[in-house]
Amino acid sequence: MLDIKHLSVKFKTRHGMVRAVSEVSLHLDKGRILGIVGESGSGKSTVLNAILRLLPEKDVLLEGRIIYEGTDLFALSPQAMRAVRGKEISMIFQDPMTTLNPVYNIGNQIAESLKIHGLYRGRERERVLELMQEVGIPSPENRVLEYPHQFSGGMQQRAIIAIALACEPKLLLADEPTTALDVTIQAQIVELLRKINRTHHTSIILVTHNLALAADLCEEIAVMYAGRIVEKGPAEVILQDPRHPYTRGLLSAVPLPGITHGARLTTIPGTVPDLADLPPGCAFHPRCPLAGKECARLVPEPVEAGDRHVLWCWRELN
Repeated sequence: MLDIKHLSVKFKTRHGMVRAVSEVSLHLDKGRILGIVGESGSGKSTVLNAILRLLPEKDVLLEGRIIYEGTDLFALSPQAMRAVRGKEISMIFQDPMTTLNPVYNIGNQIAESLKIHGLYRGRERERVLELMQEVGIPSPENRVLEYPHQFSGGMQQRAIIAIALACEPKLLLADEPTTALDVTIQAQIVELLRKINRTHHTSIILVTHNLALAADLCEEIAVMYAGRIVEKGPAEVILQDPRHPYTRGLLSAVPLPGITHGARLTTIPGTVPDLADLPPGCAFHPRCPLAGKECARLVPEPVEAGDRHVLWCWRELN
């Protein structure tokens, strides 16, 4: 369904060009769930925005190709791309409070994309109520005219998901959909995404900083750091046999049932580097406990670690 080939994203700034994403290649089959994991500043959300071409073209340089069902999205005209957004590919944004418009009721906001794409004409209200019920908003007939401030955080996120599902997209991009929610509501939203995938066979790309969450929901995982993929493979392999020191660091920082029971959680020292001033070689080497001389000189080449399991690490090359 989706092939991302050597995607690079550069932003024009007053300090020059900043490379936010470098040589990212990903593949997603129909009906599958792919997770993109990493700390804030890793470039995860930039990849999703590039897929939908939501980045400001005037200040951004895009390289590579994004092929959706045989069509290069970067080759589409702005008008053709607008026909894709919402109808073929939809986005669940991170913060419902900044996504929902406070001056329009929930029903109108869910119906907006239906009107834009000319779907369910004359039956928009029926479709809105159906969507609200599907995503678990109680008493939709009573709540359809309510405004965002009358919804809890969890209900707001459900409304955002209803908006994204309105036109029955084939691909759903979920950008940190549970970050602003408490643990109980997070679990409900994850289960809702799983239900959407199973019921509608909707393909999903989930962006999150929580590797445990990605491992629970996703079938494939790509780990990003400082704009590059450092490891990718089947979720169970990444969870049980992580090979990159950064992936291991992420796993050791979160509790995983059956894996970290009784173990002491640790943190990765330091912070993600400034993308305008990346260190040479492997960008993770200043924080890596296993870094050698070669790590500070050259960006590592990909290493095949198993079936569909690839990582970029000098430790594995030597």
